[in-house]
Amino acid sequence: MQSNSKLTAEQKDWLAIMSALHPEIQFEVVGKTTFAFERQGDIVEFATAICNDTEKKQRNKVGKYYALNRYFDGHTVKLKLEDFNLMVTTIADKQYI
Repeated sequence: MQSNSKLTAEQKDWLAIMSALHPEIQFEVVGKTTFAFERQGDIVEFATAICNDTEKKQRNKVGKYYALNRYFDGHTVKLKLEDFNLMVTTIADKQYI
């Protein structure tokens, strides 16, 4: 069974408002994973949302909505900036099975 998740009008409004109020929180989509992250000095705090394999189409706004919700709910990971950068570049350079 294929799913086709979409945001409601209220969810779209919330995402737009919260993104405008918190421009320090950035988004990046890597494959099926959306990151909501903020640099705080030498620390990066981030939350993720992963698109389910049953989705017909990956919708970046849906990923942003859920990642941002998790960020504000405190479901985050904090890494030193150098470790975050190392993680990102190491993962990008490897092919995982």
